[in-house]
Amino acid sequence: MASTDVTALVEKLSECAVLADPVDLPMLAEMHGLFEALVAWGEEAGMKRAASCAKAAAALVESVILDEAGDSHAALEIAGRAVSAMQRATSGDYTDDEIDYPAELGADEGGAESGASVTLPAYVDEAIFSDFLSRQDSGLDEMESMVLALEGGASEEEFAALKRYLHTLKGESAMLGLEQVEKLCHAAEDAMLEVEHSRLVDPLLALRDWLRRAFDAYAGRGGAPEGPEALLAQFQSLRGQGETAEAGEKEVPQVAPNVPAEGRLHFEPGPLTGDKELIADFITEAMEHLDNSDVQLLTLETDPGNEEAVNAVFRAFHTIKGVAGFIALDEIKALAHEAESLLDQVRKGAVSLEGHRIDLVFSAVDSLKQCIENVRTALDNNSDLVPTEGLPELVAELKAAITDKSPSPAPASEPEKLGDILVADGITTAEAVEAALAEQQQPLELSRLGAVLVEQSIISTRQLVAALEAQKKEGGKRKLGEVLVSMGLVTEEEVARALEKQQEPPQKPRLGEVLVRNGAVAPREVAAALRKQRGRGPGAVVKVREAVKVDAARLDQLVDAVGELVIAETMVTQSPELLQDTASDLGRHISQLDKITRELQEMATSLRMVPVRATFQKMARLARDLSKKSGKSVAFSMSGEDTELDKSVVDKIGDPLVHMIRNAVDHGLEDSPEDRVKAGKPEAGKVHLSAYHQGGNIHIEIEDDGRGLNRDAILKKAVERGLVSESEQLSDREVWNLIFEAGFSTASKVTEVSGRGVGMDVVKRNIESLRGQVDIQSETGKGTVFTIRLPLTLAIIDGMVVRVGTERFILPTLSIVVSLRPTEQDLSTVTGRAEMVKLQGKLLPLFHLHEMFHIDGARENPTEGTVVVVESDGKRVALLIDEILGQQQIVIKPLGEALRDLPGIAGGAIMPDGRVGLILDIVGLLRIAGEN
Repeated sequence: MASTDVTALVEKLSECAVLADPVDLPMLAEMHGLFEALVAWGEEAGMKRAASCAKAAAALVESVILDEAGDSHAALEIAGRAVSAMQRATSGDYTDDEIDYPAELGADEGGAESGASVTLPAYVDEAIFSDFLSRQDSGLDEMESMVLALEGGASEEEFAALKRYLHTLKGESAMLGLEQVEKLCHAAEDAMLEVEHSRLVDPLLALRDWLRRAFDAYAGRGGAPEGPEALLAQFQSLRGQGETAEAGEKEVPQVAPNVPAEGRLHFEPGPLTGDKELIADFITEAMEHLDNSDVQLLTLETDPGNEEAVNAVFRAFHTIKGVAGFIALDEIKALAHEAESLLDQVRKGAVSLEGHRIDLVFSAVDSLKQCIENVRTALDNNSDLVPTEGLPELVAELKAAITDKSPSPAPASEPEKLGDILVADGITTAEAVEAALAEQQQPLELSRLGAVLVEQSIISTRQLVAALEAQKKEGGKRKLGEVLVSMGLVTEEEVARALEKQQEPPQKPRLGEVLVRNGAVAPREVAAALRKQRGRGPGAVVKVREAVKVDAARLDQLVDAVGELVIAETMVTQSPELLQDTASDLGRHISQLDKITRELQEMATSLRMVPVRATFQKMARLARDLSKKSGKSVAFSMSGEDTELDKSVVDKIGDPLVHMIRNAVDHGLEDSPEDRVKAGKPEAGKVHLSAYHQGGNIHIEIEDDGRGLNRDAILKKAVERGLVSESEQLSDREVWNLIFEAGFSTASKVTEVSGRGVGMDVVKRNIESLRGQVDIQSETGKGTVFTIRLPLTLAIIDGMVVRVGTERFILPTLSIVVSLRPTEQDLSTVTGRAEMVKLQGKLLPLFHLHEMFHIDGARENPTEGTVVVVESDGKRVALLIDEILGQQQIVIKPLGEALRDLPGIAGGAIMPDGRVGLILDIVGLLRIAGEN
């Protein structure tokens, strides 16, 4: 085919790609023909990858024509990228290997044979490999800037940082089996030791570009790069050795992290030499890894053979070691390396993670946390990094634990059958598998014609239902196939093929399908078991999760801006001018704008939502440490860790939980196992921390099965403190709430409640600052449950808008019990002063909001207004208002410094008419009412 013909063909294809639409079948048919013509050209010109790309693109366009593409617009977008690649292929300016064809089209399957083989070694941990790849984008960008600095005369510190990066990359690549990457980094390291800086720029930039293509190929984002021979020869030539590329490919020993031999490990105080921003990011990420390691180690303490938990802890140490080496935190790198080496032996089955070894790993986690805190202090104060006390000794102990090959049980061979895997992994029970196998063997019926047509995607379920209804209206006189043909949904040939398919012997359902259908196993768990059953082959490609880190302050600004948008949109939609305009188009547009704005608000709010897992994990470690210190056996458990809360709420809930977990372990549980056995309980005390959604709020529960709160002891202490009188009749709830009183403490050794109230006033204060509430349920001898109710976010509140005179207020719906209009019979007075209202046989104090806030023109007769009953800390009062205007989500606005501590007011909100409505603080209102 002549070059001019090919150029014209590609130009026409470009026009089609621009104008293509999934419903424009003639245009799609033309695109299909043009791609097929390019297949012939590619084969003639020896452009194998181009021919493969064009062939796959033609098939993709055909799937759009036949309505088999799933997402037609996405398919056409891929075809458009194929057109761009074909433009480069036919221009004559690029070789076939230099063009990036769309990876989705699999053009590299028939690619150049000289390309590097980018397959993931079968023995490599996929999660580690994915994490490794995800870090390379930023790492290669940093490498590029460091290499470019060499031309301008980089400092020795910058040059050392570049060497550290290549050294770390070489070590990680060796562990992951990336031999070509390892060899290239080793050659570059050698050249940097002997060659002038300025002469290294070009080969190092070429190395950086090769690494980028290689890592993209591993991640499935492009084709394989050329082999490393030319780059190896270039680095060797720089060194003046004149060796061949083959000589450069001799085996390179794996380089372990720079850990001095035992007896010589010593670190001196010194300044931080790494990039400050990278160090700050490392601190955050490393602490997350270590917190997660605490949880996984707790699992291993009861289940030492849990491979998933071992791998998770191993990955944490490996990641910390790699990043610490890159940013020159040698102390952290050395300790993480030894801990990683021990866990590697555990993974291989050489040693077991029990007894002394698991305590050593716990100590390594604690020591690393202290190292990171030292780094944080040095970074914040711009001071020298102080070595961590006891680290050399810990490293020596870890080394000894590695070499001490104490006998461990041989690992059981992995079951091959899916049912065995699911049972062995604890995903389901043997009984459920047996029931599914029995169901699997039951005789099967032939598939119905309609089911076959739907399964083959010839018709949709909706079309089948319509045909069945039409058949039913006719009294079943015609067969379903005839009805479908008459409706134009299928052809006679398609019906005939479906009837043939229908007569084929039905296949038995697979075991996994039966288990999922019976609800015995989740689909995701079956998929994981199948992957385990098959094993991951050597050709696997890892999909790298892409994430963008955003500063929390920017998220706050976004949420605030979206809140302002919601307010402005509400003001526009409620404006009298628009309400008077009855134009249907305008109303429809306003309705669509309102929908989009609300979705945007929900999306912006969700960006700040984070799981409570990290906070819960800290509590698990706290419970373990308290158990060791107190000598009590504690079985700590968690549930609902993936429940999400606003980040600001999660950050502030940590301190209250610390107090409550400490009290549950130290003082809630019995003092000795003997006491628990006498009470008919297991020796290990149970402490359970859970989180769940209920009623639009988050509930966090801390439950223990200890001795419970002692009502008499609490009342006695309260009387001694003058908090209540001896004659006062209090409900259990009111008694339990006494432990939250400021100054209420049983720090003196009182055996009945032994310190239950220490710190609990802080708990209550912190939770109330989050607009939350605490509820206590306790039964003597059986245990106590603390329930914390919190709003999902602090930026938005669900509120009831009420009117008092000319003013409007917002009552949090979380605090509202009921609203009513009382009759004269419901009202009474006490001692001629206090006004009361009867609700469900109980008298509640009635307060007039217009009197509390000095508002004129409000209704003073309760029978003419509305009474709202609100609750806080178990106390209920009735508030008199004029009327309830409605319920809505309110964007909270601060009132400024002047009105910051105004009693009874929590904040403000801009109403649809532009005026400000005050959000009432129920706790503050109860305090005002009590004082009056």
